[in-house]
Amino acid sequence: RAKLDSIRFLSMLFNSRTHFRNLGSNFAFQIPASAKNRAGAAIEAGYNLLSGGKLERTKSFLPANPFGQLAKEARADWKEGGDLVPGTHYDTSNSRGLAAEVKPKANPFEHSKIPGLKQVGKLSLWNKNALAAEDNLFKSWIYSQSLAGYLKANGIKSISDADPQLLNRARNYAAQEALRNTFNDHNMVADAVASLGGWYHDSGNPFKIAAGTVVEGALPFKRTTANVAIRSTEYSPVGAIISLADAVYRGVTGT
Repeated sequence: RAKLDSIRFLSMLFNSRTHFRNLGSNFAFQIPASAKNRAGAAIEAGYNLLSGGKLERTKSFLPANPFGQLAKEARADWKEGGDLVPGTHYDTSNSRGLAAEVKPKANPFEHSKIPGLKQVGKLSLWNKNALAAEDNLFKSWIYSQSLAGYLKANGIKSISDADPQLLNRARNYAAQEALRNTFNDHNMVADAVASLGGWYHDSGNPFKIAAGTVVEGALPFKRTTANVAIRSTEYSPVGAIISLADAVYRGVTGT
């Protein structure tokens, strides 16, 4: 199966259009995401003012000076926080633990004696790594911007000045933003969609195995697809209504 997937994914993804779209979608989405952050920063600042400073803010209206100490430290912090931002657009695995570490790095044709197949496996791995590098280009930028913005909004001028618990919350927020803004995040809907077809892995039922294989073949990159649909809803009038209803509910219940 691993050999089949290696050839199948190479056939689908080894195409210049795929790489341009991967870069283009990540770049284009930063425009509405940035607008959302500016609006969110204004709302948080207003609420913080009215509540007498009770809110721990997550966004600053103006980003941290890119040449300043805080921004430089946030960019360097990617080496620490990058582990919180796993996965790529084209990751089809829901594996955890050792399997999640080993599977993406394995060449299923490593010991193949058929001429050319070792090279196919290497090319497939190279292509997957290139797509991951494209995602990480944006993830690292979003992470550092979000981390610096969180700390700046709470009056921190250097990471060394931040309370460890505050820094931990800032890192988690920055990691989640990096995942969300590159369509890689885990959420209830995306997790449910990504698991479709997964029931054949440990099933002894031939019908489940066949059905699961068909689903995997037809919809190989389900998490990204689900997250694109979720972001589209969140950034639409429907998302605005849901957010408003949530805000009213939290206000009424005092949360």
